[in-house]
Amino acid sequence: MESAPARAVRPHAFLRYTTARIALFVVALVLVWLVRLASGALLVIVALFVSGLASFVLLGRQRAEVSTALFERRERGRSQVAAKASREDDAESDEVAVEGATGE
Repeated sequence: MESAPARAVRPHAFLRYTTARIALFVVALVLVWLVRLASGALLVIVALFVSGLASFVLLGRQRAEVSTALFERRERGRSQVAAKASREDDAESDEVAVEGATGE
């Protein structure tokens, strides 16, 4: 009996990263508002900038997990497409062999 390979990436990496980014934005928005650094649209722009910098510094590991998960998903998709193409090629060659054997 074979065991399933251990996954290097925890499930829902993208969801965790997105949630952390949103949380950082909300925290930055509240801090900028409390400090009265800006108001209106400028408040949102400053909060976006601050949360972007914070996420770059604080969420490196989560960003790497998302990248790994996306890469693994792309590779699984590619291997499934290749396997399907191989099965189709095998089916076509079987049909040609059967037609050749019957003389049609």
